[in-house]
Amino acid sequence: MSKDNVKKYLNYLVECTTAKYTLVETDPNAKLKKVVINDIPQGALIVRIDNGDGINNLLKSDGDDFPINKRSDYLIIDEKNVIFVEMKSKNVDKKDCILKFKSSACLISYIDNLFNEFLGSNSYFENKAKHYVVISLQISCYKDPFTKNYNTKSNTRPGQFRNIKTLNGGEVFYQQF
Repeated sequence: MSKDNVKKYLNYLVECTTAKYTLVETDPNAKLKKVVINDIPQGALIVRIDNGDGINNLLKSDGDDFPINKRSDYLIIDEKNVIFVEMKSKNVDKKDCILKFKSSACLISYIDNLFNEFLGSNSYFENKAKHYVVISLQISCYKDPFTKNYNTKSNTRPGQFRNIKTLNGGEVFYQQF
């Protein structure tokens, strides 16, 4: 599957033409409304997947037992990686984040299957490394937002995500993901 086909068939997609991109949370109750990501690779794709459309109308969610309608906020896709990004204004609920990341991973598998079935294309997402990141609101403004305020543990499974803290409107770096 080519990047051009992905751009053609996915909604809510933006291709990065600069090294900065602002992620926006649309929930009116959110306190973390904007985060600027620096040093995004040229040509990376950003997809807003928590938009309330699509598969929500087909499948009924059953809370935590069948959380198909829970998804992370964004996917960031570069040549080698798919990064699942969840923005959090309050305390990070690990169980909720894991459910959103798992559901989002199922969604991209489903998209790959559709591309394969109808376009005869190889999988686009399957062979990319998966990374899971929560960007959460930093409560104290006294910390320098450019210090190492994230953990470096492996984040290649939904249950092992990286939590990066920042201020509303703050900046994070792509390498932190």
